[in-house]
Amino acid sequence: EGLEFQAEGPRRILRIRAAELTHAGLYTCQSGTAPGAPSLSFTVQVAEPPVRVVAPEAAQTRVRSTPGGDLELVVHLSGPGGPVRWYKDGERLASQGRVRLEQAGARQVLRVQGARSGDAGEYLCDTPQDSRIFLVSVEEP
Repeated sequence: EGLEFQAEGPRRILRIRAAELTHAGLYTCQSGTAPGAPSLSFTVQVAEPPVRVVAPEAAQTRVRSTPGGDLELVVHLSGPGGPVRWYKDGERLASQGRVRLEQAGARQVLRVQGARSGDAGEYLCDTPQDSRIFLVSVEEP
């Protein structure tokens, strides 16, 4: 499935439409069926596309939180399971205390329970291929 064979004069073409990981492997084109007929082999490698941040669209996102409320930063990735790291003012964050890092498929959430003034700052969601910055302020409405 997904393979298309074409003949154009003496040329033979194998086209793989919408390549998937299952298409990876060794392919051989043999001229004729007689033993020892000339053949050409080639290896096809298919890699997962890089995980990119698809939302929010803006490179920098400004977020305002109120003291005592929950601060929630949400990023949607182009695919599930990509490695994501969160940082606040350059320091890596982990799920502990008031900070929760949650993942549901391609949706990544950083949640800070009971926001305080010290939670204001620059937050970075980082993947190997992409990143997004959130500028967070914690102020009374």
